[in-house]
Amino acid sequence: MRKANYKETLINLAFLINMMIDALIFCAHPDDEAVAMGGTIAKYSKDGKKIVVVIFSYGESSQPLIKKDVIVKYRVTESLNVGKALGSDQTIFLGVPDGRILINMNNGKLLNNIARLIEKYEPDKIFTHSASEIHLDHRAVYTIVVKALSSIKHKHNLYTFSIWNPITLFHRNRPRLFVDITSTFKKKIAAMKSFHSQSHFIYPLLPIMFIRAKIYGLQNKCRYAEKFYKVT
Repeated sequence: MRKANYKETLINLAFLINMMIDALIFCAHPDDEAVAMGGTIAKYSKDGKKIVVVIFSYGESSQPLIKKDVIVKYRVTESLNVGKALGSDQTIFLGVPDGRILINMNNGKLLNNIARLIEKYEPDKIFTHSASEIHLDHRAVYTIVVKALSSIKHKHNLYTFSIWNPITLFHRNRPRLFVDITSTFKKKIAAMKSFHSQSHFIYPLLPIMFIRAKIYGLQNKCRYAEKFYKVT
């Protein structure tokens, strides 16, 4: 696999075809989309909705003992396969260096391309990381998406999800969106397990995801659910 060129990737975004979609998801690393909202992606797809996932980094620093080009190939392949399994219509990789999303928060080209993606797809809903996330890259993605949205005149519905944060510190009083994932919960778990290169992170998260899904399900009066906070 040819090593990705960050600037080239951004330039290529200009040639994306216009299409209105139901959900545009921005996340920091491959696997974040499955962990945070794999059940929702599968549910939306099952309902005939269009979903596009945008991943900022290849997550090439997740395995320090493996060459970066090798881990990039693994992670891209895993994410594309999981996207197909869950029903995403497209997965876009921005190629921002892993661990350096934070220092790219004011990158004009990156902000401009995020805004252009939003304008091209005109999504009904946008999903991204919570401002409460412990992981710096996750919080940085939230900040970048909010900054990009501020440059767009048209208002968009922005929802946030949680991965690592035990409690939500910000936006707790915002409206909540619950998605019943009872019929797609097993598909979410299977998708998470499909990220074999990240099993050392994924497997400790499985019981947490189960507990969350049960709690959110009780709040939504169903068996399993995923919860999102509406920010804008």
